[in-house]
Order: sequence, then structure tokens, then C-alpha cells
Amino acid sequence: MTTGIIIPCYNEEKRLNVKAFKNFVSKENDYHLCFVNDGSKDNTLKVIQEIQEINPSKVSIVDMKKNGGKAAAVRAGSRYLYSFVEIDYIGFIDADLSKDFEDFGDLLKTLETNNELNFVFGSRAKNASEAIEKDNIRSLLSKVINILIVLIVGLSIQDTQFADKAYKSELVPIAFAESFF
Repeated sequence: MTTGIIIPCYNEEKRLNVKAFKNFVSKENDYHLCFVNDGSKDNTLKVIQEIQEINPSKVSIVDMKKNGGKAAAVRAGSRYLYSFVEIDYIGFIDADLSKDFEDFGDLLKTLETNNELNFVFGSRAKNASEAIEKDNIRSLLSKVINILIVLIVGLSIQDTQFADKAYKSELVPIAFAESFF
């Protein structure tokens, strides 16, 4: 059983922790990393190619020529990883590793051990996201988006924008059939 991890990247050249990703790839055998370069204008593609050189069979790159946003990058990565028959679970994390691989592993264990779940998501501890520096407009926009998501989905989710999420690969044809708008 293998898990595919999508890492959406847009202008992440200076934020990617190359050492942490290389270390993970060299030690972990149950994961396949899929970096999605979302139309970056910096040297992000070169940086992720450097990571891929460690073990090309465990690291893929989907290179989107035009920036489509995080949702489009996750969709592209999910559809790509779905073609791997050995991948049972797919998830995504932030390129800056705001949460580490161990936290993602804990999230995955929840999905693997509870047959009633098809999708799980992580959340920063309440108020932890306040430590992230955002300008006032971005902070306000983030709060508005969070409120809209809570109202639409009907769940009391504190941190909807946090990246750590995992799902069964069988959801890909359903959840990612159409582009998001």
C-alpha cells in the first residue's frame, strides 16, 4: 500500500526545505511525492528536479505551464497519482512543510484505521494560524472564505485553508472530474 503526497508549488524556490524532502524520499518507501509546479516564475522547477534526482521512482513532477491556483494544482496531482494502481491514498501538504511528515502520517493513520472515513483533514491548533503573518486584506479574505466554507459544508472547521488533507484514491474520479471554479 502506497500513499501519494501532492505538494503544490507556486514560486516556492526559497521556501522549499530541500533537505527535509530529500531525507524523506531516501528513508520512506510507502510514499510517492508528486510536486505540482503551478506555473512558477522563479526557479521552483529546478529545485524540485533536484529533489527528484534522489529517487525518480518515488518523486514525480507535474509541470503546469500556467498558474491555475492551489485547487487546480491539487486536482492535477490527484488525477496524475490516480493512474498509479499501487496508490491507495492521496493527500496534500504545503510546500513549506508548515506541518511535518509525522503529522501527515498521523492524519493518514486515522484514514486507514477507520473504514467509515473516505477523507480526513488536519488543522492547526486553534489560534496557531494567528502566528502566521498575513497582511490585513489577506487575513480578512481568509476569515471570509472560512466562514463561507463552514456555512456551505455545514461543519465547524476552524482552519479550512490548512493544507494537510488525505483521501482514498477511489474518490479522485468523483471529486476531481470537473475543474473547480
